[in-house]
Amino acid sequence: MSAEPERPRILVVEDNPSMRGAMCDVLDSLGYDAHGVELPSQALAVIRRWTFQAVVVDQGLAEMTGILLAEQLRGVQGDVGIVVVSGYPRETLQTDYTVLEKPFSTRQLTDAIEHVVAR
Repeated sequence: MSAEPERPRILVVEDNPSMRGAMCDVLDSLGYDAHGVELPSQALAVIRRWTFQAVVVDQGLAEMTGILLAEQLRGVQGDVGIVVVSGYPRETLQTDYTVLEKPFSTRQLTDAIEHVVAR
């Protein structure tokens, strides 16, 4: 009997519980192992314990911006893929991270995750 292959682990950092839950549900249904947290401090604690293939981070978090959090997460796990979710146009964010503008479709979320995981 062979062990089941490990699913790629995705961390979702979103302070809106319904949005966080919806993204985790979509990612789980696509074969990922999605973990959701509300706060940047929780994200930093979790990424120190587990390896993630990608992080979906909301730009408008309470403790710090999503881009600042992404930089700190990369400081812990340098190869993690980052998707920044924002209600602002991507041109207003000065970043090289993959940006997903709200509102977005399931397909757009999937494409963004596949893009950063494939890197």
